Amino acid sequence: MKPFYQCKQTSFTKPRDQIKVVVLQNYRWDNAVHELQPAFMRGTTYEYNSERDLLFAAGKEFRWADLKSFRFQSDRVAGVSVSDGKPAGYDVLLKTDPSRNESQYMPYVDYDGFYQIASTENIQVAYQGDYGLVRFSYKTATGQPYSGRDLYVLGQFNQYRKDDNSRLVYNPAKGLYEKTLLLKQGYYSYLYGTAESTNQPSKTDLTEGNYWETENKYTILVYYQSYTDRAPELVACTTVSSR
Repeated sequence: MKPFYQCKQTSFTKPRDQIKVVVLQNYRWDNAVHELQPAFMRGTTYEYNSERDLLFAAGKEFRWADLKSFRFQSDRVAGVSVSDGKPAGYDVLLKTDPSRNESQYMPYVDYDGFYQIASTENIQVAYQGDYGLVRFSYKTATGQPYSGRDLYVLGQFNQYRKDDNSRLVYNPAKGLYEKTLLLKQGYYSYLYGTAESTNQPSKTDLTEGNYWETENKYTILVYYQSYTDRAPELVACTTVSSR
């Protein structure tokens, strides 16, 4: 697919400087591609065919955890217990997530990293929903920690931020990475990513693998800034699916 935009403005003196295109994968800003340049310019039509500088890792469909009920365990929940004297009412243990970089691709409908605050027992979940201390665990293909890089659990619920709140800690006694997060009842989709530092984008080649069959959504944002504007103006936006 070759996304293009027909611009009504004809008075651009330097369109390469005044028009900026940003592409997001699954609405993520942490791995957004900036500063794309048109391959062809025909009058007021600018065509982008970025087969080299517009590349995203395909990944796999997002992992998920159904936490809409703390009374009935969903498929991804290993156990729930009532906590006492803690900031949340429940301790929730999720089943261990294995590395998927060598596993076969399996298609299913996912949330593309989004989450939904929801509860099966409460109508007004905004103030009636419970909180749980949810423990994530992850096992590498070898059972050993990754060398020279940290592991993070990422999704829209934490805006894909790589920090101490999303970093998993390796437990040598169990051979697992672990992280406990305070989460409200709902449905969460997430992935695991590695990075050598918090300043670098996370990669999923070791944790999730990359398969061309994976469905991803791509949002194309077009900005225009005249020489009198203080900031670029969003003038066009569209989202397309890889399928």
